[in-house]
Order: sequence, then structure tokens, then C-alpha cells
Amino acid sequence: MLGPLLLFTLAGNILWTYALPSLPFAAILIARPVSALSAQSRSGRLRAPAAAITPLLLTGVVIAVGNSLTPVKSEKSLVNYYSRQSRPADSPLLYLDKLPFSARFYSQGRARAVTPEQFENMRERREYRRYFAVIPARWPNERITALFGDASTEFTDRRHRLLSIQERAVDLVPSAKGR
Repeated sequence: MLGPLLLFTLAGNILWTYALPSLPFAAILIARPVSALSAQSRSGRLRAPAAAITPLLLTGVVIAVGNSLTPVKSEKSLVNYYSRQSRPADSPLLYLDKLPFSARFYSQGRARAVTPEQFENMRERREYRRYFAVIPARWPNERITALFGDASTEFTDRRHRLLSIQERAVDLVPSAKGR
């Protein structure tokens, strides 16, 4: 019963479905001592009402906990927001910290990890019209301003902040010197 719980907890896996194989064994371990109770004892008389109420209580707890939880280690909402906002001339999703696995998964491998220096080089070469940079939410505003200038925050979650940086239009009017 404890094997899957311990294994996947220590592995840092976040999928709750991996714990499901342990539930039948947990039910057996709980049912054996309960079925051994004598019907004449006080605890034995509570057996039937407890068996009827337990599924209702567990359902209520699961619904309450499930509705109050927010995905902590998932980049799904951030990647979905980026997908709705991005245009063909925009950059891919650029992570200036480490690239989480879920960002790679939900972006279908298009999200990239870059260093601040690589990001600056991209901007100097004007590779994209608009850049989408993902930074840790804990970064102070002074650091953000120093690295990105007039970036605007598009999306924020508990772990990350999605910034958009619009490149200024290049002066397309020929200068008077060239005439």
C-alpha cells in the first residue's frame, strides 16, 4: 500500500493518479479490523452508519480540496496564455531561469531556456518584433527594468511572470545624409 506513495513522493512526481493502485490495499487494511468488531459492542454498532457516511465525507473532502488547489508546478496556464497572445513575428516562449519540463510539454518543445546575455543578443540582432520572456516571480522590479526596460507584465502565477517586450520600429525613412 505504501510503496507507490513513497516511490512517487520521493521521485517528486506530481500526478495524483499514481497513488491510485494503493487504494485497494488501503481498503483491505481498513476493512479487516472493522469487520472483526463484534456487533454487540458499542464500536460494532457504529460500523454500519460509519460505512454509510464515510464515502459521503470523503467525496466532500475531495471536492473541497480539489477546488481550492491551484497547480503549483504546471506551466499549462502560462503557455496557453502565450499561445493566445503570440503572433508569427513574435519570439518563442523564452525562459530566463531554467526551463520547466511542463513548459516544454505544453509548448510542444517550442519554449526555450536562454541566459540574459543570449536574450540581449537576440534583441540586438532584432530577431523578433515582440519578445515573450518568462522570469521567476521573485525577481525585483529593479532587475526587470535593468534587463528589459519597458517590459509589460502579461501574466503572473505563483512561480513565474510572463513579460512582453515590444521592439521599437526601425526608422524606415531614409536620412537626409544619404541624398
